[in-house]
Amino acid sequence: MKQHKVGFVFATPNSSSFPNFLTLPYLFNIVKLLDNAGVKVDLFIKENHTESSSGYFSQNVKVHFLNYSFLNRFPAKIKYFFILLHFRIKNLFLLNKKYDLVFGSGSMGTVLGQIISSAGNTPFIYVNDEFPDSRPIEFWKILEKKSAEKATIVVVPDETRILPLLKQIPEIGELPFSVLPNAPLISPLESLPEIDWHKRFNIPSGKKIFLMAGTIHSAAQTTEIICTIPLWPEEAVLVLKVKSGDKNIVREYNHLKHLNVKDRIFWVTEFLTNTEINAFHKYCTASFGLYREVDDNLTFIGKSSGKIMTSLAFGVPVIGNKGHGMDFIEKEKMGVLVNHPLEIPEAIKYILANERELNESCLRNYYSISFENYWEKFIQKILTYTGIKFEIVGRRAVQNISPIGTKLKKPNFFIVGAPRCGTTAMFYYLGGHPDIFIPPIKEAYYFGKSELNELYPHLRKGTGLIKTEEEYLALFSKAGSEKCIGEATPTYLMAQSSAEEIYKFNPEAKIIIMLRNPTELLISLHRLGLRTGTEVIPDFKEALSSTFQARIRFSHPSNQLLRNDLFYSNVTKLTEQVAKYIKVFGREKIHIIVYDDFVNNLEKVYRETLEFLQVDAKFRPEVFNKINANTKTRISFIEKLINSPPKSLKNAARIILPKKVRIILIYKILDLNQKKINFLPVEASFINKLKIEFNSEVESLGKLIGRDLSHWSIPKK
Repeated sequence: MKQHKVGFVFATPNSSSFPNFLTLPYLFNIVKLLDNAGVKVDLFIKENHTESSSGYFSQNVKVHFLNYSFLNRFPAKIKYFFILLHFRIKNLFLLNKKYDLVFGSGSMGTVLGQIISSAGNTPFIYVNDEFPDSRPIEFWKILEKKSAEKATIVVVPDETRILPLLKQIPEIGELPFSVLPNAPLISPLESLPEIDWHKRFNIPSGKKIFLMAGTIHSAAQTTEIICTIPLWPEEAVLVLKVKSGDKNIVREYNHLKHLNVKDRIFWVTEFLTNTEINAFHKYCTASFGLYREVDDNLTFIGKSSGKIMTSLAFGVPVIGNKGHGMDFIEKEKMGVLVNHPLEIPEAIKYILANERELNESCLRNYYSISFENYWEKFIQKILTYTGIKFEIVGRRAVQNISPIGTKLKKPNFFIVGAPRCGTTAMFYYLGGHPDIFIPPIKEAYYFGKSELNELYPHLRKGTGLIKTEEEYLALFSKAGSEKCIGEATPTYLMAQSSAEEIYKFNPEAKIIIMLRNPTELLISLHRLGLRTGTEVIPDFKEALSSTFQARIRFSHPSNQLLRNDLFYSNVTKLTEQVAKYIKVFGREKIHIIVYDDFVNNLEKVYRETLEFLQVDAKFRPEVFNKINANTKTRISFIEKLINSPPKSLKNAARIILPKKVRIILIYKILDLNQKKINFLPVEASFINKLKIEFNSEVESLGKLIGRDLSHWSIPKK
């Protein structure tokens, strides 16, 4: 198998204030995982010859140190032209090499990386570390933006940083984005030295250490944190671990020493290796990740904060700011978020009282935000947009990791309803995406079984009911490297126990909810029942008021009937149902689609749904078919064959036909097997009566989802 070659450039025009390459996990990790996968890497870093060159990488990685400090006294433009000339001469042969891929990070690294990329006509990945507009040198800021425009893929350390970056570089708006958190790799964390840090730093035994790591400055709210210490519980102490050699530390110490509280504040300036830093993080009770909104870099933090992510990786909870992209910390019970420094003492008390629970929650939920988890998605994006077959990079790198608390082949998104809102169409549209796997059947009816049994009497007899988790997971056993695995059962929205059951099954799951005018929803449901035989009363008004026993008297096999008397009355309680899912999962994990938008602007809705699922949003199915129209099956055998094919037929189809072709063929066969049917008209006066009855429901739903839905109802007089 071919050994791939990658160029990676990390450089900034700053002389010494910029972090060392080893202190930026999400840059270091890219090189490390490529190295683990057997990829050859030429690593160019602008710093003096340091430990970066020894002990961290194999012989696959060749480190080239770019030391241009002697040019610091020259203006930026002269410095740039000299660096450009020197870089081309020094690396003449390397620039002419055919790399498979080139990465560039830092303003200077982005420019130089793009030069290598252009020289070899190689895909270029722009790894954004800090926002360009925060760069101190205007000349390099402009060059970075121009180079970024030529990228193939843009990488950021947190999702919240995408929009601010687009505002600063609008020209990259059409490029695909990937997220790689600024987090340490999991596997090296599994064996760290046991050190008595209380003894090493002369901290009284038994004290609970709350860590403030990194650069100590006003933007990190150092003063505010120290001022609250007299209000902390006696057992809690603050350790300020500053960067070794930081020239500003004496000034900061003198500035803050009047706030010192004896035996409660400990300044640590001792040099620690990366391994020791990790061991110290693991040792602490909690750490601080507070920031002032000085600029975009400190406003949109999230997973870009190395100290936050390092703490969480060890099960150490964090005290962070509300907002700043840190909502996941509170949602996953990984710490406490505060609005104001005066809330810090209460946050300390809460952590001390719930230390074990928070520790376990961090370890249990960390993999979902880990670098390894995002790395798998990133590798797939490289395959999609460059055609470079890096499977070995993704597979081998991730196989060497021991993820915390993960299970494979579990669905990670659910279309939960409501019925007759386009869920079937969306299910198949998403199934046509190369990064999305859907099972061979729609509507598994696995969650909320107790409630669904009331609606579907035949399920109680075992027909079509999936009883065990093993049977349920078997639906997804054919999933391969797809980023998203999903299923659609529209009654999950109505079966309120489904929300909690799905969350317990996979707390990281994303939820898609499709909503429709409740009056139209009922009419459509009634007509669907007539088509499929689960409804036997042709008159809509009569059907709404009929009991289940009345339907049985229509001499229809009762085991095929829905409990429509329950179904019709419950399905339109949309506000209550949506609110339940928001309460359980949080609003950020729920994507709501209004049926009006789905009908009128399908491509926009589809793109936004792909963005929500974090897959390639540029993909479009070959056809956007109208599914579940007002038609009736011509030949029931054909529909049964399509919906529940024999295993031999399914296996043969998978071997002979590509996935995309199978999806299109299913559409065509189902279309040809339908015939138009005419339904009894619904009186306009009855429709208006329903719209008046639903006025309160529609108003509440609109407020809940932040959407004006007043055109769905008629106000009561």
